[in-house]
Amino acid sequence: MADAVDVPLIKNLYAEAWKQQYSDLRLSTKQTESCGLAANTEYIAAPWDVGGGGVLGILRLADIGRNPAVAKIKGHTASIQDTNFSPFHRDILATACEDTIVRIWQLPEEVTGTTELKEPIATLTGALKKVLSAEWNPAVSGILASGCFDGTVAFWNVEKNENFASVKFQESLLSAKWSWKGDLLACTTKDKALNIVDPRAAQVVGSVACHDGSKACKCTWIDGLAGRDGHVFTTGFGKMQEREMAIWDTRKFDKPVYHAEIDRGSSPLYPIFDETTGMLYVCGKVRLVSEKKNASIVDNSFVMYPSAIFGRS
Repeated sequence: MADAVDVPLIKNLYAEAWKQQYSDLRLSTKQTESCGLAANTEYIAAPWDVGGGGVLGILRLADIGRNPAVAKIKGHTASIQDTNFSPFHRDILATACEDTIVRIWQLPEEVTGTTELKEPIATLTGALKKVLSAEWNPAVSGILASGCFDGTVAFWNVEKNENFASVKFQESLLSAKWSWKGDLLACTTKDKALNIVDPRAAQVVGSVACHDGSKACKCTWIDGLAGRDGHVFTTGFGKMQEREMAIWDTRKFDKPVYHAEIDRGSSPLYPIFDETTGMLYVCGKVRLVSEKKNASIVDNSFVMYPSAIFGRS
C-alpha cells in the first residue's frame, strides 16, 4: 500500500496584521484564564476597563475605525472572567464572573453606543467560588458548561435554569472545550491533567498528565469536518518551562500521538481550531508577536506545519 499523502485543505497560507483596526478601545487588561474576548458574525464582546471591573463592551464587526460605538453590559458585581456567544442565536451570550454567577444576556435588535443592559434574561447560580469559564454546547441549543475556581464543572439547561450534572476536580479549572458533536467536554486543571468528561454520566471518562511544567495548560478538540474524532490538542510547558504542544487520542491516553516544543516564551498559549478547514491557531505572546501554526491531519499520523507567523509590536 502506498504511503499516505498529505493534502491539506489550504495549500498556501500567508498571514499579516490586518491594516484596518478598531482603535481607542478601553479593553480590560485584567488577566483571566480565557482568551479575553468573543466574537460571532456580527459582534465582538470583551471586558471593559472600568474601576472595579464588571462591564462588558459590545461593538459591531462592521464598525471598523477609531472610537467605534460600544454598547455596555453592566449587570455584574465583580470582574468578568469569560464570555461566549451562543452558536445558535447571534444575540445571546453568556458571561462568567468573579461574583460566582453565570449570566445569560440577550442583545437588542439594534445595538448602539447608548445601549446599556443591566438585567440578564437568566442567572445560573450555585457556584461557591468565582466562575472562570462559560462554554456553549455546539450541537445542542441551550446547553452550557461552566467551570469554577474550586474545580467544579457544572452542566446547565439554560432554558430551564437547571443544573443537570456536575463533576468536581481536586484542582482549579484552566480551560474547557466541547467536542464538535457536543457529547464530551475536555478540561485542563491546575494539576497538569487533561480530563475528558461525559456530562450524561456525570463522570470523568479519561485523564492524563498532559504537560510537566508548572504553568497553565490549555486544550481544544481537533475534530469536526476537517479534523479527527476523539483527538484533543493541548498547549503547556515542559520541565524546563519551554512552551510545548501535544495531540492526544482520547481512546489511547497512555502517551500523546504528537508532541513538540514550540519556544521559550513565558505566557500560556491559547489553541483555537477551525473544524471546517483544519486550521489550528495557536495564539500567545512571543516578544509581542503572535504565532499561528497549521495542523494538517493525514491518515495514520499528524503533521504540524508552521504556516504563518504574524503580529503587531
